[in-house]
Amino acid sequence: MVWVMAFWLWQAGADELAEQGRELAAAGRTEEAAKLWRKALVTVPSHFPSLFNLGFLAWQQNRDGAAAEWLERAARAQPGDFNALYLAGSAWSRQGKSTEAIVWWRKALTVQPGNSKLRKTMAAEYSRAKLFREVVEVSEGSLDSEAMLLMVIAARRALGEAHQAALLVNRALDRFPDSARVQFEAGYDLHRAGLWQRSIPYFDRAIALDPAYEEPHYYRGDALLRQDGFEEAARSFGEAIRIRPAYTLARVGLARAYLATGKAALAGETLEEAARLDPKNPQPAALLAQVYFRLGELAKAQAAKLLAQRLRAVR
Repeated sequence: MVWVMAFWLWQAGADELAEQGRELAAAGRTEEAAKLWRKALVTVPSHFPSLFNLGFLAWQQNRDGAAAEWLERAARAQPGDFNALYLAGSAWSRQGKSTEAIVWWRKALTVQPGNSKLRKTMAAEYSRAKLFREVVEVSEGSLDSEAMLLMVIAARRALGEAHQAALLVNRALDRFPDSARVQFEAGYDLHRAGLWQRSIPYFDRAIALDPAYEEPHYYRGDALLRQDGFEEAARSFGEAIRIRPAYTLARVGLARAYLATGKAALAGETLEEAARLDPKNPQPAALLAQVYFRLGELAKAQAAKLLAQRLRAVR
């Protein structure tokens, strides 16, 4: 009975210190608040409010290593607390530690299985870690946002599930018809299937919705290039480059369009700039070898060919 009373007194003292710390933190006196929370932990090492508050303060200050440590201790002290579990995962994620983040988020999901924000966060982490099957699984019942749909579409494609991806693209078109990204994804599916003419209207709609979105310009150019629409393709590639100057694929596409219209010198200049901006990419060098050969610059052609081979070997 004496031990029970003593523990209660210790707990009450820790609670009071934690509350005083909370009031100081609300007034912006965070260093003083942290001292009180640490003092509470001397009395009760597993005192959840103090552990959580120290973790949350560190998380707010982007001290993610310390945040993860405090929040993990808080989550162990009170295993059913969603916020401690979620923020522990967040602290690990911000350090680039996907495996550790997912461990805590999975625990958080058992507490709130219907939390769509958490499922979206986990899907994004799985995507970064290239765990595409997990992206699909965690999205179950949460395909209510454009961001989640797009992540699952990308995951399905990465898994080679083109039919399921196409069904999701159609679903996204119905739900978010005014999204440039969704319009682009519909065109991208058709482009991948070799239906280049059918893909162009979707790229046009994406461009109309967001003129600064460079991907539709590039893929529109590529679709036109494959149908011998060289001049218009060059304009689309040029627009993609204007938006993103270091867009290597667009510069290579533009060079191909120039070559198709007999402008080998312009193609060479375009590829030289691409190689300067993206020196580790073998594609500009490989096409430069052909351009130099066409221009009769055989030594340059051989050097570009060898460079492309070396760059491919490194990749």
